[in-house]
Amino acid sequence: MTLLSRPAAVVPAGALASGPLRSAQADIHAFRQALAQANVPTEPLTSHHPGRVLRDLCMDWALILLAWYAVITWSLWLAPIAVILIGNRQRALGNLLHDASHYLLSGHTRLNDAIGQWWIALPSLASLYRYRSTHFQHHAKLGSRANDPDYYAHHVFQVGSNDAVAVFLRMVWNRRHWLGDGFGDLLGASCHVRLQIVAWWGVAWMVLGAISTPADANVFLALWFTSRLTVFHAITSFRELCDHTGMTPGGVFAYTRNVVGNGWLRQLIHPHNNGYHLVHHLMPTIPYHRLAIAHQQFSTVPMYRQQACHCTGYFAGEQPAVNCWIKRGYHHE
Repeated sequence: MTLLSRPAAVVPAGALASGPLRSAQADIHAFRQALAQANVPTEPLTSHHPGRVLRDLCMDWALILLAWYAVITWSLWLAPIAVILIGNRQRALGNLLHDASHYLLSGHTRLNDAIGQWWIALPSLASLYRYRSTHFQHHAKLGSRANDPDYYAHHVFQVGSNDAVAVFLRMVWNRRHWLGDGFGDLLGASCHVRLQIVAWWGVAWMVLGAISTPADANVFLALWFTSRLTVFHAITSFRELCDHTGMTPGGVFAYTRNVVGNGWLRQLIHPHNNGYHLVHHLMPTIPYHRLAIAHQQFSTVPMYRQQACHCTGYFAGEQPAVNCWIKRGYHHE
């Protein structure tokens, strides 16, 4: 964690809500003023690039289909490798779904939503519109235990051992999170949303069965759900802890960090630049493919250099991300 970093405590479990909202808005307003004073142009950072999005989306699906093809063509013994690859690409699709919720896949709203709903959300067992509503609440109520749907501290910190392994395992073993990652909006959503998901997968099963066999289509379904319940869930749990856990509700800088590792781990845990979470919260209009550039430009601004929490590794190095989760104790109540 560089400074660009400021370790922060987690407040007591009873500390709530309206304050964090006001502080988050104040941070964003002050930071945009700082950008203007530093003459950092923001318009190029927020421009859309549909061609890049389509390339990345096609690559994600190509790798998923390649993993399935390897299993049905060469050997079922390749299934564990396929599950890892598919789970990773499911996480990549989830990150594109996040951008679709912010209207960042295309400057044309209908095209953005069509891609987001039919090629990302429904195969990911979700509704783009339901996800958008929940995710916008996360931005609006950032750090509120009562109202932020991504507030996890009360699940993962307990009296006793709160080392990084214990915190991660509590997140992974949380039944609600596991079922949510595994089955998405098939659980708890409206009948209309569930029917849309089932219909999408019914058509997909028929297409896969037509180009292969019904048995092979069943293999795809087995790989898809096994991946979501295992690898996708584990990656998503780790990523969620990286975003805010171990920080103090009360503002964007105090409660949000970037975690940008290197090499294959970065591609495994944070595909599509998803580790630049602080950058995203400060300016949610920046598409995923411009977040790294935005971080570089923001780093020229004194306010960002002094207050931004930016971890440059996951498990090793100076102040890795897993240490940031537990930098100061959580006061369980």
